[in-house]
Amino acid sequence: MINWKILIPSFLFMLFLLRYYDFFYLYLPVRVFALSGAEPSLGNFLAYNYLLRVLFYLFKFPLIAAILSAGIFLEGNKNKEEIASFTELILLAVIAESVYFLSDIYKIVDFTFINPNYSLEDYTHFYPLSLFSLLETSASSSFKYLFQTLNIFELGYIACLIVGLRSLQYPIGSKAVSVTLFSYGGLLLTWALIMTFISL
Repeated sequence: MINWKILIPSFLFMLFLLRYYDFFYLYLPVRVFALSGAEPSLGNFLAYNYLLRVLFYLFKFPLIAAILSAGIFLEGNKNKEEIASFTELILLAVIAESVYFLSDIYKIVDFTFINPNYSLEDYTHFYPLSLFSLLETSASSSFKYLFQTLNIFELGYIACLIVGLRSLQYPIGSKAVSVTLFSYGGLLLTWALIMTFISL
């Protein structure tokens, strides 16, 4: 497994670069109004954009690790010495989350070079390689959240979890697939359906 002393700083640095570019070079040029009339600064960006995202990840990574750990336990492996450690599962969640950086890079390339004359609506409803964009679903559609969730980057995230679990826990790939799909995949689908039901 990758050393956390390398992985975590690398993840945070990449997150900072992508969020910084997104905020100052993609969002600000098309924003409609400024909060309290103040011009955005690096301090505002750090406090309200970057650090909030870091806090979100401090919650998300242990949650994903707990979900995978529960999946391993429910699969029948109850010997603590044979179960991947919680720290290893957190690092796996960090590695898998890096897949979403590809989505951010895609967004930067699209709005900087391919479609530079975008609007705030384009920016807000940009969900690349998802059913939302492929089906050209209306932003007011009741199935908006479900269609946003079903995207190529989410599949890549799940694939990373499967490969990581195979490396950490299951030499037999089919078990890694079933544990990931029934634990993380099942909860993701449940959450997406709940959010869709709420929006009906």
